[in-house]
Amino acid sequence: MKKRWKWFGILGLMSIMVTIGLAEHANAKSGTPTQKDRVYIDFFSSTFGSGSYVLGTALEAISAKHHPYLRINNLETPGWVWHMRTIFANPERHKTTILGGDPPTLSMAYAGKKPHYDKPLPVQQLKFLTTQFISNAFLVTLDTPKTIRELDGKSIGFGRATQMSWTIEPETVLRKGWGIDFKSVYLGPNESMQALLDGRVVACPAKFYSTGDLSGISPAGSLTTLQASGRPYYFISMGKPSTIAKASESSKIAMGADIIPAGTLKNQPEPICVIQDVIGIMAHETFPEDLAYEFTKLCLDYHKDFSKYHSRLGKLCIPSTIAYGWFEDERHPGAIRAFEEAGIPMGHPEERWAPWRK
Repeated sequence: MKKRWKWFGILGLMSIMVTIGLAEHANAKSGTPTQKDRVYIDFFSSTFGSGSYVLGTALEAISAKHHPYLRINNLETPGWVWHMRTIFANPERHKTTILGGDPPTLSMAYAGKKPHYDKPLPVQQLKFLTTQFISNAFLVTLDTPKTIRELDGKSIGFGRATQMSWTIEPETVLRKGWGIDFKSVYLGPNESMQALLDGRVVACPAKFYSTGDLSGISPAGSLTTLQASGRPYYFISMGKPSTIAKASESSKIAMGADIIPAGTLKNQPEPICVIQDVIGIMAHETFPEDLAYEFTKLCLDYHKDFSKYHSRLGKLCIPSTIAYGWFEDERHPGAIRAFEEAGIPMGHPEERWAPWRK
């Protein structure tokens, strides 16, 4: 009897081994990934609590839940300048790392602008995968409509001096694009709006975030404050796309420009030209095409999951946004394949000067 049970045990073990072997063979033959085939990608996001960091947290969870082998590892970083320095100082990361960034950051790295960079960096080697946020900046004023020319010699409130879209970009367009002189008052995004309401400045920047097709709009906090104030306010267009392109080329800061149709925002009877910035995820040109494709497809297929982590991200990060913002020569081939396969148009700003585009 003992021998019989022994043989049953041996036969049972052999049956299990054969079953496992057949399953592994089937997986190998069909290309179905198993746990041992997992591919881990580091994502340089940004500082803890920032929108990009929250995005990284979402990507970690979405990849773990929905993808058979791709795993995103969200890494907190000091910010996008650090991303540029680090990716080019560590070639071993080119095939394993994706990173957050935008055109102004790329242009400053390309020019080797001090104090952020010691030398120019070959940012043309970076190719974009997806866009998560689209920022649209302009100016606002109170009581009576004003043109940019009427701001000459006046006090204008801005964000902190080091902030790109709240300070450096609008300042650059006013000085380099329009050639006007004014007093810059550096306060902060919310503080500059309060200064406008208090009468301490005559204008300040305002922003809204949008989807790629403008079907979704999310005003920045300071614009919401203005809208709720009950005061009569007016938008000041930044001019024409060519005005912003002129300022970009003169300053060597890549800024996008687009025309926002009338009625897109409350109390906006006329079209306005905005400084448009796209905040996206990029990879080195040697990053594997199949992984670029899988990552982009993951963002497209499960974009609704972003709402679980950030309300604005969930509202705005839809396929038209994910595919927006970059010209074809700036995109990674794997991302292009994912967009074309999904039938999603790859839109871009009406105009954007960029020194790395030949």
